Amino acid sequence: MKVERLITTALLTFSVFIGSSCDHSLGPGVPSGDHIYFNSFESPQDTVGWRGGMQFRNEAPPSGGRQSIFISGGCVVPHAYIEFDGIDKGSHLLLRCWGKNLAIGGIVELQVADDRSRTIGIGVAVAATTWKFYQSADTLYWPANHRLKLSLSSGGLKPSAMLVDQIDVIKVV
Repeated sequence: MKVERLITTALLTFSVFIGSSCDHSLGPGVPSGDHIYFNSFESPQDTVGWRGGMQFRNEAPPSGGRQSIFISGGCVVPHAYIEFDGIDKGSHLLLRCWGKNLAIGGIVELQVADDRSRTIGIGVAVAATTWKFYQSADTLYWPANHRLKLSLSSGGLKPSAMLVDQIDVIKVV
């Protein structure tokens, strides 16, 4: 129980999230930017490049299409992830998505993937039991020539499940 509470506290602290309105605006003072990655998971083609276990579900957020991705499990490692090649010039990134907690919840996380000594992450903790729009509270600096990893995890010491849709990684500076 104590270990589970520590892990939950660490995940929630690490993945501070803020809600946003359905118009997906970035909020005051946050410039709009280029989309590094966007996925609404409407067909099997939308999972190309992803590794791990994910399933389609015929449920989507209010502004979504017809489907979302179902992530379930009970381990601390990511259940599904995708990596992106490095870029020529460093950028600050923002992470947004829609999520729905089906049990204990989960996390959508963005991190520098290929330099564990410099791993920094931002994430959103999917905690609401109805569809909710999430946006990372901070930006992640993606250094030039480093890979980027976007991962989806659910549960921890206990099994959990969540739905995720409309993942959006945006370059803001």
